[in-house]
Amino acid sequence: MKTILTISLLLSAWLSQAQDEYLTIYRSGQSSDQISYPPNTPFELTDETGAVVFSDKSDAKQFEIRSTYELTLYPSYRDKPETYTLTSGKLTLNPAKRLQVTQSDSNWGYTSNGISVTKTLSASKRNYGLQNVTLNFSNGVVFTYMDGDYKATLNGKELEIKGKYLIYSPLGIHKVSFNPQSGKAYWVFEPRS
Repeated sequence: MKTILTISLLLSAWLSQAQDEYLTIYRSGQSSDQISYPPNTPFELTDETGAVVFSDKSDAKQFEIRSTYELTLYPSYRDKPETYTLTSGKLTLNPAKRLQVTQSDSNWGYTSNGISVTKTLSASKRNYGLQNVTLNFSNGVVFTYMDGDYKATLNGKELEIKGKYLIYSPLGIHKVSFNPQSGKAYWVFEPRS
């Protein structure tokens, strides 16, 4: 009995230490030349021989790019992987603590490239136990997920959404990840260059 109790205490301590991480790609030394992906996005960095040298499962938290590598990412908002050929820069895995809900279940603050969002959750009326969300971005874009249907608008005009969920607007791309079971949402804004 003591053994089971000890194991369960160690396991719960280990799980509480586990943390979601998000990947940031630094293509140069400038902060404007970086891309971040939602927490726990699977990825693999392979060298010219095809060997995996860095991934979301790596113990290392950073990888310097000093020769040619291919980065393949599998974000939840895309049906197909994204691939980059990198010859310089670095990749970092960062704790997602700053992306998690910190205020309440209905609102939280986070800024990506100067854009913030107000998040409003509501219980689904059609699907017991699931959540719906509205994300009001400070640049005027509104994303709504309601019982499996989703849309995005800017100034009342509907925007194109690809996959789950890349929102294209004249302002740039909003990358949204939403889990209706937990109500968790993550997002990144990439302005048009």
